[in-house]
Amino acid sequence: MAKRKKRMKINSVRLYRVSAFYKSDQLEGLGIVLEKISQNVERMLVDLMGKYEAEWESAENEKRKEIVEHYFGQLNHFAKMRAEGKENDRTPEESIICILNIIFLEQHGFLKSDEYNGGQLLYGAS
Repeated sequence: MAKRKKRMKINSVRLYRVSAFYKSDQLEGLGIVLEKISQNVERMLVDLMGKYEAEWESAENEKRKEIVEHYFGQLNHFAKMRAEGKENDRTPEESIICILNIIFLEQHGFLKSDEYNGGQLLYGAS
């Protein structure tokens, strides 16, 4: 008699890791990795990205240009903090903003993905 294989039971798919990089090959660059993402943080990331997208969809061309400049401005500000040795002064909320900015800019074609720029969301079964 053949043994029956146990099937893995998947309760849900969860976000396990978020990585976001902006000019990470340079002193004035960023590399942020969040691991062991809680459900609250996952929900917050999804909600905030929804707000980013809603603002983008409702904006006219001139406003869209301002949005992109603002997101790059924030990234450059926090990258400069890192270069000045003040990376630990960045709050968790500011790290989330950096992650969202990088992912948004990449998804909309304003940030070219390569080994030093871009975001990654790693999901897995729990």
